[in-house]
Amino acid sequence: MMLFFVLAAVSLALGVWGDEHNIVIPLAFEPDSQLMTATLAVGSPANTYNLVLDTGSPFVVVQDSVFHQTASTSDAAQLEMGDMQGYVTTTPGGGDGAPVKPTMHFITDTAYLVQGSGVEAGGGALAGNMTLALAGLPLKAQGILGLSPPFNKVQGKPGKDGKKTVIPSADVSFLGSYLSDDGRKRLGITGASHFYTAMTPPTDSAAASGQLVFPKEGTTVPVVKGYDAGAAINIDPGTGSTFPGHPFWGIAHRHDLRFVIDDQVLDNVRIDALLLDTGTAGVVGPPSEVAKIIDATQGRLNRTSSDPKQVVADAACDLSIKLGFDIGGMRTTFTALRRPSKPSPAAQSFMSMAMDHEDQGQNVQAVQAMKSYQTAGVNVHAAGVRDSVNALTGTLFAPRLVKLHKRNPLLLSNAHLTDAKDGGQRCTLSLTGNPQVDQMFPQNGPDFKVWILGTEFFQQNLVYHNIDSAVTTIIPRK
Repeated sequence: MMLFFVLAAVSLALGVWGDEHNIVIPLAFEPDSQLMTATLAVGSPANTYNLVLDTGSPFVVVQDSVFHQTASTSDAAQLEMGDMQGYVTTTPGGGDGAPVKPTMHFITDTAYLVQGSGVEAGGGALAGNMTLALAGLPLKAQGILGLSPPFNKVQGKPGKDGKKTVIPSADVSFLGSYLSDDGRKRLGITGASHFYTAMTPPTDSAAASGQLVFPKEGTTVPVVKGYDAGAAINIDPGTGSTFPGHPFWGIAHRHDLRFVIDDQVLDNVRIDALLLDTGTAGVVGPPSEVAKIIDATQGRLNRTSSDPKQVVADAACDLSIKLGFDIGGMRTTFTALRRPSKPSPAAQSFMSMAMDHEDQGQNVQAVQAMKSYQTAGVNVHAAGVRDSVNALTGTLFAPRLVKLHKRNPLLLSNAHLTDAKDGGQRCTLSLTGNPQVDQMFPQNGPDFKVWILGTEFFQQNLVYHNIDSAVTTIIPRK
C-alpha cells in the first residue's frame, strides 16, 4: 500500500495520469537474458520481484533463493501437473536420459502487478490472492511472469496418436488467476479477457522498453498510437491460431507463411509454425532455413560459424536491411540487428567463442539459450549464455540432447572464450538457427519447421491476445 501512495504522489507532482481505461504495466530491459521484465509485488507487507515477461509459459515462478515469506504466505495444494510438467525446467537429477521434471513448490499469497503512473499507480489497492510457484531457475532475473493461455481455456486437440494433452488438476496459471471472475471484478475489467504487449527497440541513447496492457473495456484490439491498424494481421482458430487447441500462442496449419528480405519473398524457406514468445531472445528458426536466408543476402549478412548445427551471423551496424514474415499477404518485420545501447552497455555485450578444432581462430557468436517447446507444452529455460559460461572454466562440452528433456544452451562443443569483436563496426543478427526447434514436435516428422518469434519481433509489432475469442492480432509499427 505504501508503494501505491508514493507512486500516486509522484504522478500528481509530475502532472501525469495514466489511461483509466487500461491497466498499464511498465516493462524494463534485463541485460543478462536480453528479455523484458515486469514487477510483481507479493506478500503483506509487499516485497517486489522483477520477473521475465514470458508469453511462452503459464506460471508465476519466483526464485526460491530471493523469496520472502510474510504473514500472508501459505502453502497451496501441490498439483498433478499432467502433460504440463515440461513447462519449467530446473536442474535435472536423473541424468541425460531422464525427463526434466520441474521442482516447483506452489504457494498462495497476496500479489499485484506494479503499474506505472496514473490513477492506479502502483496497483496495491488491486491486490488479491494468487498462486505462485517457488523454484530454482538458472537466470539472473528474480523469476518468470507467465502469460500463456489459462489451462481452463485449453481444449486439447488430440495428436496423431489420438491422445489429448492432459492439463494440471487445477488451473494455477497466472492468467487463470489474474483474469478469473474475482480478478476481473477487482481490476474493474468489464470487457473481454484480453491483453497486449507493446515494446520499443533500444536506441543510441535509451535501452529497450515497453508496456504490458490489460484493456478494461471492449472486446477487440484497441487503436494504439504508433501502430498501423490498417496492416493488422488477425489470427483466429479458423485461420491458424494454435490456441485453444494447444496451450501456447502461435500460428500454424497454414500454407501461406513466408520469409521476406526487404521486398523479396523467399519461397524456398519453409515455415510450418510461428510461435509468439516474449520469453525468447531474438528470432529462432531451423538451421537449414536460416542458412538459406543468410545465403540469399549475398554477403550483406556474414555467417560467423561454419558449424552446420547452428547458424549465427553478424553484419555492418549501419546496414539497412528489413527481415520479416509474409502472413497471408500481410507483412511484418522484426529488429534485425542488435546495436549497443549507451545507458546499458552490458545489454549488448555478447560473447564470442573460438573453436578448438577446424574453426581455430574464427570468432563465432555464442547462441543464446532459448526455450524448447514440447508437444504438450513449453520448457522454460531463460538463462542467458553468459550465465551458463560464467559458472564454468576451461573447456566447455555440450551435453547430449535427449528429446528436448535436457536443455543444451550453448550448442557448441570444445570451445573457449575469446575477446569479442568491435561492437562499433559489426552488430549481431537477432535471427539465429538452432537445432532444437527441429525437435519441438517430433510427431510431425523431421521436416516440420517451427520458428520462435521472440523479443526482437515484439519490438516491431504490437501483439494482442484475446482469451475469450482465441484471437491473436499482430499490428506492425507505422
